[in-house]
Amino acid sequence: MLLMSAATSPAALAGQEEAEVVRQVPRWSVEGSLGSRMVGTFYDDFVTRKTLADLPSQTRWTETTELGPEARVVLRHNPVGGAGLYLTLLAGHSGTVARYSGALSPPEDISRSTNYYGVGFGLGMKLSEWDGGQGVLAYNLGTVALTQTIDLSPGHRDAFAQMDAKHPGEIRWTSRTSTSWGLDLGASLRVPVGRNSALRFSFRDLVIPVNTAQLAAQERSEVRSISSERVTFSLAPYTAHQLSLSAGFEYVVSRGNPRRDVVRVLPERVDVAVADPAVDAALAVAVAGDTARAIASLEQRVALVPQDGLAWRALALLQAPRAEFDPTVRDQTLAHLERALNMNPGDTELLRAYGRIRGMVQREGRVPEAVEVRRLELSRLAVQSGGDGSLRLSGAARGLGPDPKGTYRYAITVEVFDDGGGLVGVRPGLDEASVDSEGRLVLEGVGDRLPLALALDLFLVQPEPGIHSVRLRLTDLESGATVETSEGFEVPGG
Repeated sequence: MLLMSAATSPAALAGQEEAEVVRQVPRWSVEGSLGSRMVGTFYDDFVTRKTLADLPSQTRWTETTELGPEARVVLRHNPVGGAGLYLTLLAGHSGTVARYSGALSPPEDISRSTNYYGVGFGLGMKLSEWDGGQGVLAYNLGTVALTQTIDLSPGHRDAFAQMDAKHPGEIRWTSRTSTSWGLDLGASLRVPVGRNSALRFSFRDLVIPVNTAQLAAQERSEVRSISSERVTFSLAPYTAHQLSLSAGFEYVVSRGNPRRDVVRVLPERVDVAVADPAVDAALAVAVAGDTARAIASLEQRVALVPQDGLAWRALALLQAPRAEFDPTVRDQTLAHLERALNMNPGDTELLRAYGRIRGMVQREGRVPEAVEVRRLELSRLAVQSGGDGSLRLSGAARGLGPDPKGTYRYAITVEVFDDGGGLVGVRPGLDEASVDSEGRLVLEGVGDRLPLALALDLFLVQPEPGIHSVRLRLTDLESGATVETSEGFEVPGG
């Protein structure tokens, strides 16, 4: 709370420059990881066979993949930033179970294996961070080229080729290879374990359209080499999901150029919560012994400027001694003390006076309602700045008092300073906002609920790249309480 007694020195509110922090953000990192391919399905549909002499026939083919080891190497750009590129190489192996049914032979299950390798690239986006930005939860979206080879040597369903009696005995089939482009989707959790190292836990889904045309061509070629038959095969389009989990070690191999954190540089707040000359004059009259005249002067002040919290404080404290001896003014004094407490929450002198007067009213047999002491609070500002001078401020406030209509009236003043503490001119992005002669943004508004959401768009009149500070002051027009917050930000260079 920024309201203070008239005896407080303005110099005590002087802004201080925070210590400069030099940071080097990781630019490139390399990750090696081991994991497991999850259970999935390579293909699950019909295969249609057609020759010149026969009618088309169909065989059902289901190839299910089992758990198996998978290794990855990932090169990342901007691994802890908001967005960064990645390049990945992967390879793995797993067992499979093939199930065939249809055609002229009974159903058959065959155990075999598959090997795969691929390359992918894409974009990683940060979802959240901790530990100074070194711990990161991110998701990735990219593309991958994947080659999968199924070993058919343990056997194959002979009816798949519709072999006749001229070709008896076991037939040794070769492998089947499918190469396809697909999507690389996933998420990862980066857990820092040192300045340049981290553990990375990842989940991925490779969405791969099976290259059925390539598989059909291999079937046609092999059947022709075995039986001299001219057979046409067609496989239904099928998209496989290859899921995997992995854990890896990431090492930062290079960092960006040193840059300093945004610092806060503010001039002295000599204009905040300083008593008006009228209040000082009334207090001087009271010290001289004319309390009635001082009270009349302060009543005139709060009537003209109801948001002057220091005037309400002085008025209530001057009235309190009289109320202790004069029951006729206790209700009015209690009301003034309540108003002053709302504008100066936590003021021990006001609280002591309020307790004494409230106790006297209760001993008279009356039980006044408890005062609602609202502490006006303003959240930390979120600041977004652009190279064109655009500035978006967002935050929230609570503790405002409702007016008789149940709405919350407030006023906002926004000041922007350069790195030397000089006031920077701004222009509003809203029609209802205005700018005073010194370049401060001034806005009055009305809200219907708490917490009050604040969102302001403005533009710097002459944007200069570099460190800046913004100060936002919020005034409750009902109680007159004032609170402010400030944040540093950087205008990016062109």
